[in-house]
Amino acid sequence: MWALLCAAVLAGWPAFKIASRTETAPLRLEPGATVVLDTLRLRAGQVQLSLRFARTPGEDTRDTLGKWSVQERPGFLVFEHPGEPVVVRIENAGQQATYAAFPASASWADGVERDLGVQTRNAPTGWYRWPPLPSPVTLPQGRSQLTLTVLDVGPSLRGQRVALSLHPAMGFKSSERGYDLLWLYFFWPILVAPLLLYGLVLCLWTGRQRRRARRQPPADRARAPATASRAP
Repeated sequence: MWALLCAAVLAGWPAFKIASRTETAPLRLEPGATVVLDTLRLRAGQVQLSLRFARTPGEDTRDTLGKWSVQERPGFLVFEHPGEPVVVRIENAGQQATYAAFPASASWADGVERDLGVQTRNAPTGWYRWPPLPSPVTLPQGRSQLTLTVLDVGPSLRGQRVALSLHPAMGFKSSERGYDLLWLYFFWPILVAPLLLYGLVLCLWTGRQRRRARRQPPADRARAPATASRAP
């Protein structure tokens, strides 16, 4: 029983690593720049992208990268500091869509992250459709390649090198459908601890039974009925 439980946990680990892996690639923000991301998916799913920018600690990037300071309007989010535009085209298996960078959604001492979403056409500057429009591009099950081409970049961002991230289908805070059981692997120490404890108990019990057998006189062992012992 213990061996079966261990096998079940180990069998799910590779799937967990695939489902939670973020694909990254360097990208130069210049019109025409192209990057290809190789990805592996357990199920067909969505394309979730972001750009990570480097910055000097303490640098004010509201004008260039934007700030998540927002007012809600029916069907839209309106940002006071949308940042300079970054517009890209993504393609996969004959499908394509145009994505635009949202204002900075996360920041740390030396970096800023901007999510990419389907571009809202003919919207005023700083207006973003919310909830975001569904993307016509999906990633199929299995291996595939996602091609991204830069279409437009604000003047202050042109030429910068950033890190492009293709987010996994399963994250700690949010996941696509069909990954409920694999999500439990984020708590793998809790899954493994009972198995280790059970394995330790089995080892101690087995060692105790062997010591008893060695201490028993040969004559007593010959007269003792053959009985099968069971682990607790």
